[in-house]
Amino acid sequence: MSKIRFEDVPIKDCGEPLVNLQDYPFVLSAEYHQQSFAPTPDMFLRESVADALVKVQDLYDGEYQFKIWDAFRSRDTQNAIYEDYNKRLAA
Repeated sequence: MSKIRFEDVPIKDCGEPLVNLQDYPFVLSAEYHQQSFAPTPDMFLRESVADALVKVQDLYDGEYQFKIWDAFRSRDTQNAIYEDYNKRLAA
């Protein structure tokens, strides 16, 4: 059985903009940046997803906030996570 590489899976962009979650009322914890997998703490989601999360959060009248620790991952970030996992499996 051959190993499937994620790099070989084509990406089909839907064209919807990615938005920076720093501009939204969420609690952000850039876990992959803190673990040195991502080069920056910036976190992005598709605009419709971020807006939908705000609508749900607003149902709770400020009593709760979503804590987001993972969002869009670049291929480089995904590769770093993948390689780390493979190393731990091999150990």
